[in-house]
Amino acid sequence: MILQCPHCHAKHWDGERLSHSSRVRPLFGMCCKSGKTELPALEEPPELLSNLLTGADAVSKNFRRHIRQYNAAFAFTSLVTWTGPSNSSVKLDESLFAGTGSYAFRIHGMLAHCTGGLLPEPDQPVRYAQIYIIDSSEDAVNIRIQNNVAAQRGRQATADQFIDPDVWRELQAMIEEHHPYVQLYKQAYQIMREKPPEEQRDLQVHLRFKKHTDRRRYNLPNVADGEIAAILPGPGNIGAESRDIILRLHDGPLYRISDRHPAYHTLHYVLLFPKGELGWHEEIPLRDQDEAGRYKKVILMFMQHRLHPRDDQPETIFRAGKLFHQYIVDGWACIEQSDLFYLRTHQKQLRADSYRGLADVLNANDEAQPENIGQPVILPSSFINSPRSMMQLFQDAMAICRYFIHPDLFLTMTANP
Repeated sequence: MILQCPHCHAKHWDGERLSHSSRVRPLFGMCCKSGKTELPALEEPPELLSNLLTGADAVSKNFRRHIRQYNAAFAFTSLVTWTGPSNSSVKLDESLFAGTGSYAFRIHGMLAHCTGGLLPEPDQPVRYAQIYIIDSSEDAVNIRIQNNVAAQRGRQATADQFIDPDVWRELQAMIEEHHPYVQLYKQAYQIMREKPPEEQRDLQVHLRFKKHTDRRRYNLPNVADGEIAAILPGPGNIGAESRDIILRLHDGPLYRISDRHPAYHTLHYVLLFPKGELGWHEEIPLRDQDEAGRYKKVILMFMQHRLHPRDDQPETIFRAGKLFHQYIVDGWACIEQSDLFYLRTHQKQLRADSYRGLADVLNANDEAQPENIGQPVILPSSFINSPRSMMQLFQDAMAICRYFIHPDLFLTMTANP
């Protein structure tokens, strides 16, 4: 990467510049939409984490090799393939790990971040955010190590090969010192514990993001001023915004956190955002209206901005190896789910009724029962890999063949990661 964006100073390859710009005065649209998007720089990581990510000693190399396991041990939320409240942990495609090539993180299913109660049931282990409620740091470290050993049991490499109790203790102290959500979770726990026992079972605490009054810029919130979240205690039947993070005292079915909440990534990727930097939310403004008429930044713009290295910003996420791969896949899943949400909620604007969805169902199955026919959500041809997109590509290919005549030789080339 030899060129820099003149607006946000992101590093680029020469082939990434806009076609109407020159190499002497390059312009780029992917990183910041030519200056329309702006984000604050990520904070410098604590010295301990910086040394582990950049060090050449055996401890640092071991940490980077198993950074996904370390992050999972300290995460507030679990990473799952969502099928409902009874879902399981994320299902990795282990077939990609057998080779000696580059690491690839691939999953099957709908990716989601989930949280449970702050206290486990009597027969369940303490895990995720529940560990941060424990007063003794030594007990918390021991529980994390035990959970990690149990999670790695049955794999080729045992967890004992990379467990360093000193590293676990130092990371525990670092996160408790720097991550603002540790204190928020403890405060929520104290609020619920002070309620009468008969109210605790159905009690919920909502962590609601407080939007800034100054919409001209996107500034990081100040935890000292209580700008991270508003803690709203109340019974389980109170109204809640769909983007609230809901905490309960006692464990139960997992609750899925909205990917539109700004703490969605910082609660899981604690080693990428050790100081609780917030992620994307719907109120991040653009400097100017973009070509689509938008005044607010969509999640795709946010991820594009974050995934470009800059000389004047820390390289924490880019040095995280396997965890960085996971973060990219997670970000892509958020973008895809955001697109699907938009299509589902804007069917009238997309004129989906012109597709005659009900007629399609009836024509496909003459014996269809009315009670089994729901409201269809039409995916337009602009959504990649949708049925209409694939049909449009097929028709384009057939039109090319009709114009240029069928090819005498048809080659298919594949690349296996």
